Amino acid sequence: MSAIDTKVRCTRRGGAALVAMVVLASSSLAACGSGDAPRTVRSDDSTVVTFTTAPSADSAADPGNGEAPTGVTAPEPTTTGVTIITLDERLGFTPDPATTTSALISATTGGTLVATAADGTVFTLAVPPDALAADTRVTATAAAIVSGITGAGALHAVNFQPEGLQFIGSAALRIQPVAPVDNAHILPFQAAGDGTDLRVGILDGHPDSTTILVDHFSTTGIAIIDAVIDEITVRSPARNTEAQLWNDIATNVAIRSEYVREGKSTAEIDLVLQILFNKYQEQVITPLIEGSDGSCAATLAVAHATRHYYDSWLRNSLPSSIVSMKLVAQTAFLTMEAACEKERIKQCQEAPDHTILSNFWKEMRKWRSGLGLPPNPNHPASLDEKNAQNICESYSYFITGGLEDFQVVSQLVCDIRKPFTLDSPGVATAVFSGSDTLTGTYTAEGVFNLSYSGTYTIALPDGPGKPGTMSASSAGSIAGQSGSGTEQYTLAPASADACP
Repeated sequence: MSAIDTKVRCTRRGGAALVAMVVLASSSLAACGSGDAPRTVRSDDSTVVTFTTAPSADSAADPGNGEAPTGVTAPEPTTTGVTIITLDERLGFTPDPATTTSALISATTGGTLVATAADGTVFTLAVPPDALAADTRVTATAAAIVSGITGAGALHAVNFQPEGLQFIGSAALRIQPVAPVDNAHILPFQAAGDGTDLRVGILDGHPDSTTILVDHFSTTGIAIIDAVIDEITVRSPARNTEAQLWNDIATNVAIRSEYVREGKSTAEIDLVLQILFNKYQEQVITPLIEGSDGSCAATLAVAHATRHYYDSWLRNSLPSSIVSMKLVAQTAFLTMEAACEKERIKQCQEAPDHTILSNFWKEMRKWRSGLGLPPNPNHPASLDEKNAQNICESYSYFITGGLEDFQVVSQLVCDIRKPFTLDSPGVATAVFSGSDTLTGTYTAEGVFNLSYSGTYTIALPDGPGKPGTMSASSAGSIAGQSGSGTEQYTLAPASADACP
């Protein structure tokens, strides 16, 4: 039996510790408890394998050849005394429209949404500050009928919309049935809106409430089980490695939460969870990072996965030795930030709409805060609007207008904040000073000793990249005759590719 391919569960029966850990790759096989007590390991296919360990610690060392360690025997698999909970391919969810409720959740301050099922079960979604990229209207609908988890008793679930909405970090869903249920008899679960991807949910680590971490919108609920949580094993269709590992992690997190609530030591299960989390990083996170094509969408998926992984560890006070997860999450975020900024710049220039970029910077600031990273020095919050306007909304314009014989038609100026010229063929050329304030001075020289000078003002009432006007007043002479006047111009935005 290969240790590397086996999943691990730490269980307690009849007050005695029955734990086994199968260590990854070059690690040793360790066991919880003492003496020759049997150890229990739950594998992917939900079988229970009992090992008998020799008293000598040396005899339990992994020989490194892929075989079972010396002194360890593996009897035939058995499921005696274990309650099997089976997750179907798809969760059955019939909504109860009468329970639908909604609320506008602030991106800045967060918010709460409460839905109550017909049987009185209360679902309370708490969204923390800075968990959303923008203010979002959230809708919740409790289920009238739920199915798809065999071996469980009552099922309580709620569906959230908009489907697939991703949080920056996690929101928390508290579920309160009318008749209180001990957490030891609760299995949290989540599924996509269409019922697919049914899996065990992650608790938030609070020992006194049934609260589930929600990293994206889906259907979320709890299954009431007759057995206690540490005497069940969860069987699910072998969809992929990620789903299988996540179910193992989530189930053991639920067991750990119960130990905390009961005041029991978590030392043994913390070691088991460390193995599972490390395995998840090696078999899921690392391939996800290595397989990314570098696009915004791909790097964002990696960033969300690593952030949810890190948040699950953080919220459950899991072993502090898994510190590398924070670095992985930070690195994935920085890669995403760089890739997505390039795409947002392109999008805002094509729109043109500077809020696309300024809102992105605000969202990235939330990510940084949650991951313990300092603000990006290149994007101080106080300059978001100005800097985004300078990047996104071009100051390139086609200028048309003039006064009397001095006329220009659709003359391209690539940046009206910098010095520019307007040329009226055969009449004169005017040179404008340029300024960030869009006001300045200008001079004009031309035929018949034309010489004028004056001031100008550009008005962009709807901001850069939108139509505007320019008024230029000057005085001077032509052919020895003095005069003055005011030229009027219209400014039409030039496309992003009009200028080199």
